[in-house]
Amino acid sequence: MKRSKSLSAADANVLIDQSKQEMIAIKNRVEKDRARQETELHKRLSELKNKRLSDLEKEHARELQEYDRKCQEMQTDGPIGE
Repeated sequence: MKRSKSLSAADANVLIDQSKQEMIAIKNRVEKDRARQETELHKRLSELKNKRLSDLEKEHARELQEYDRKCQEMQTDGPIGE
């Protein structure tokens, strides 16, 4: 005897519906993961930006201190010409 390998229309519809549900679930997982990654990336970039700004602020403060120190070294005790 030969066994039939064809699906009935009802079985095909069930399989199609199951596949659609699986695809929707995968799509939702991917979107959720993408949103999480975007949030983590934004957080990381914000941290790097804040660190860079802090480093620049410290560098500028050091430069200003050095400038003030050099200006004080150049000053004389009394008026010029005395």
